[in-house]
Amino acid sequence: MQTADEAQLRREATVFTQYIIGEEADEQSIELYTKSQEKLNIKLTTKETKRLGFMLKHSSIIAMIDGALALHNAESGIRKKIYTMFAILESNPKYAKYFLSKENRNPILQIIGYGIRAVFNTLIGLILLPWI
Repeated sequence: MQTADEAQLRREATVFTQYIIGEEADEQSIELYTKSQEKLNIKLTTKETKRLGFMLKHSSIIAMIDGALALHNAESGIRKKIYTMFAILESNPKYAKYFLSKENRNPILQIIGYGIRAVFNTLIGLILLPWI
């Protein structure tokens, strides 16, 4: 039987993996995430705890809130949690294809597209951040 904290950490791992690579997390990655959070002991403020709960319920806005936090509060506990999951996934050979460059016919257009999406997400996130 798992505790409420462990269930919360497993949910975070699942949602963050979906956000980062768009795929379900495997059990090994979830376990590594829960163990890392126990070791790192990242403290969230009351406001961050509420934001994290909202983000887990409404995972479609994670990119927007993450972008806004990157500008507004880069040392946020939420961002540290996302970075931790990112590092776990990046170091797992199963997910290497998501982090290695792919051959692209027009990389400049792809970079411009990523940039436009990032700016859009960040602007919407900055608007939403005070209310979340």
